[in-house]
Amino acid sequence: MTHVPVDQAIPATADLVLYASRMVHTLRRSAIVPPPHLRVLALLDEHGPTGVSRLAELDSCTQPSVSTMVATLHTRGLVTKRADPHDARAGLVELTEQGREQLRSARLDRGRTVEAALDSLDPAQRPSPEDIDIAVSVLRSVTGALLAERATPGRL
Repeated sequence: MTHVPVDQAIPATADLVLYASRMVHTLRRSAIVPPPHLRVLALLDEHGPTGVSRLAELDSCTQPSVSTMVATLHTRGLVTKRADPHDARAGLVELTEQGREQLRSARLDRGRTVEAALDSLDPAQRPSPEDIDIAVSVLRSVTGALLAERATPGRL
């Protein structure tokens, strides 16, 4: 892979952020599950049973916000709450099968929406499956690096 000097890469990386953000914003408008709730479900799917404080940290929001979302998700049967076996004062939030299905359905819906948009492109503009794999890999790596930097004391 060719390394591009940072000052030359900044316009392209800024565009990457801009267009990824626009795509996410556009997809959020048609979401069945509110986006903040979907983020909590996705975090639970990725991390397993998790405490509210940790969910807030992972989602970069406040503990009261996550508590409110968890209460709503619990009322809707999408998550359960139980005592933390390692800390009697703390609780864990866990996806239910219904929550897992709701998350899967939302992901499929978003995937279908993006697929339809890709299909509407002129064949010369349409990215190959390999291009999509590369884009996903880049976004996953950059997101991981940003989260790692944020978790490092004294950084960001």
